[in-house]
Amino acid sequence: GRSRELRLQARFAPAACTPSLSNGGNVNLGKLSVSDLHTDRDTALPPRDLLVTVACDAPTHFALRLQDNREGSATGPAEAGTYGLGLDARQQKIGRYALTFDPTRASADSLPALYRTDSASGGVPWSTASSSPLAIAANRYLGFAATPGSSAGPVAIQTLSATASLEAVIAPLNSLDLGNEVRLDGAATLEITYL
Repeated sequence: GRSRELRLQARFAPAACTPSLSNGGNVNLGKLSVSDLHTDRDTALPPRDLLVTVACDAPTHFALRLQDNREGSATGPAEAGTYGLGLDARQQKIGRYALTFDPTRASADSLPALYRTDSASGGVPWSTASSSPLAIAANRYLGFAATPGSSAGPVAIQTLSATASLEAVIAPLNSLDLGNEVRLDGAATLEITYL
């Protein structure tokens, strides 16, 4: 009767990360005139910046992917990293866009520089980290490393801030229904994958 049992219990949860996009993720390309667009070839619109931030409870290894909510509506060849702008009144594809991350326009925590790394096989292996821009894709993880030339994958980050470039392309006018107003209707979902 001179001893008592002491029990300790604890549960651990992984750190959670929350992404956010400037302007609530809305990118307004403005009203376009048919005189600004090409009749027989694609028209590339001026790039628009989109600030992407990821805030985590603690330093976390993660990667980003972008899923197309208008799958099957992108013009041009089926490429990783291009997303559709919806369909016109005759169900013709309006165009495509890409969201490109440039590591030189990204910062994280107190790291002096970031380098992009990616993996098309679920994180095994990772590409050699470099400072060249890369379009985010649905079938490939995009992460950030702290050392150029590293193939160890993304570094643990607590707060990431990156300015991505949205580059939209409109299909030739002769392939669209111009009898009605054509509304660009691109939509995608940014996903965080914990590693």
